[in-house]
This record gives sequence, structure tokens and C-alpha cells, in this order.
Amino acid sequence: MKTINVAPIDEIEIKLKDKTYICSFNMLAMAYMQEELVKLDIEWTKITQSTICQMVLYGGIKANHEEFTFADAGVLVRALGPSSFNDIMNIYQNSILSGLDKKGKENLKKLTAQYMAQLHKQTSI
Repeated sequence: MKTINVAPIDEIEIKLKDKTYICSFNMLAMAYMQEELVKLDIEWTKITQSTICQMVLYGGIKANHEEFTFADAGVLVRALGPSSFNDIMNIYQNSILSGLDKKGKENLKKLTAQYMAQLHKQTSI
């Protein structure tokens, strides 16, 4: 029998002039992200960093704010400063890693390395 230990989820508060969003990286957020990934209908290696960030924000915010759209996430990605990208992606990645066993972490690292190598090839040409 597999045991799933429930741990607190990572959340980010994103404050705009007229609105505040809570971005949570939970199972619902992952489901929203996967639904959007299917809609993109493109090869995984062709997805840009900005689209990944948009997808992460979309899923995390939509989990708390049902009215939030993928287009809203695109606007937000363009409004955030460069350091916010690293903060958001680090929190997202840590939330995924915290739930993985050793084998899962190794597989994720391999996939990330493959993706980064592919991205490097695309940007070096």
C-alpha cells in the first residue's frame, strides 16, 4: 500500500495595484496546467520559458480564483519583473520536488536536463 503524506502547499501572494491573487501549487493547479498544456497542442520541447511561467501562474492562481484565465496569466507574466520569474519557478519546482520520492526526483532532474539541453540548442542556432 502506498502512503501519501499531506504537507502544506506553497503559496505566493501576488499584489497588483487593484487586486491581490493567491497562487497555490496544489493538485488542482496541476490539473489546470495539464488541461492548458493539452490545448496548446505543441511538442514539449517547443514550449518557451514564458509559456511555462504563464502556465504555472495560470494553474496556481486559477486554483484560488475561478475567473482567472490563461490570457490573464499572460498579462501578468508581462507585468512581473525578471526576479519574480525565478522566485515563482523556484517555489513551483520546490513544491513538486517535496512530494517526490528519490526515483521521482531523479527522473524529474533528467527530464529537466533534457529540456534545458533542447532549449539551449534552439537558442544557440
